[in-house]
Amino acid sequence: MKKIILKHLSGAEVEIYDYGAHLTRWRSARGHEWIFVSKDAVYQQGKAIRGGVPIIFPQFNTFGSGPRHGFARTATWRIEEVQQDKDTTRCHFTLQSSAATLAVWPHQFSVSFEVQLQADALRMALSVNNIDTKPLQFTAALHTYFSINDFPACTLHNLQGTSYWDNGSEFSVRHVLKENLLHFDDAIDRIFFDTKSALELHDGESHLRIEQRGFNDVVVWNPGAIGAKALNDMADDEYRHMLCVEAAQVDKPVLLAPGEQWRGEQYLQELVVL
Repeated sequence: MKKIILKHLSGAEVEIYDYGAHLTRWRSARGHEWIFVSKDAVYQQGKAIRGGVPIIFPQFNTFGSGPRHGFARTATWRIEEVQQDKDTTRCHFTLQSSAATLAVWPHQFSVSFEVQLQADALRMALSVNNIDTKPLQFTAALHTYFSINDFPACTLHNLQGTSYWDNGSEFSVRHVLKENLLHFDDAIDRIFFDTKSALELHDGESHLRIEQRGFNDVVVWNPGAIGAKALNDMADDEYRHMLCVEAAQVDKPVLLAPGEQWRGEQYLQELVVL
């Protein structure tokens, strides 16, 4: 598997594999490592890398008849370009429909993944183009794993008043979060719908602003102690040091007419705590 390392003039750095266009590292200019990758992650064709930012397309989880979480995260993408100026270092990957994708999802498409790195910020954008003669429909996500010091001690802010679904219940059963702070005791697998506000992840003295555009939903996931033991590509205690906060489009699948494009972004900015 090939990978590229993008270095910003400030010292910030990201690492991305062509396999899945999978981002596996983001270090800010201050030296903080924001992305979690399991020490037991498997780097093997046909297997998703446990951690980083898996690209979920054209199907979120089992919301469809194709492979769970789609095929984009286990496909080899093409590196198109790398650019740098004084403010931003960026790269661009593409994935095209092929005989392999058509066998599981009968649509002609072109997908791009763009990464823009700044001193204290990271922008990731997923764009989908329908180059077929018929409409296509999909769900998608940027399945971002954040590295944290201690899962039970961290908090996620600004989801108050948002409706959500807990995985394991009927999808039509919705609840509304009454608190402004989301605390974590053990496993969580929850989709928040139609989110409007930027979120903040607080992990001790490390704070991160999480914004998204195009994506309407936010998935929050941690397997907890029992779930981690069931994962053969994640150490039993690593659940304490990760939290997924995913930019997602699940509740309302995207429908693209021939020639149309959709774009979704996740923007991450490290905050200075005074």
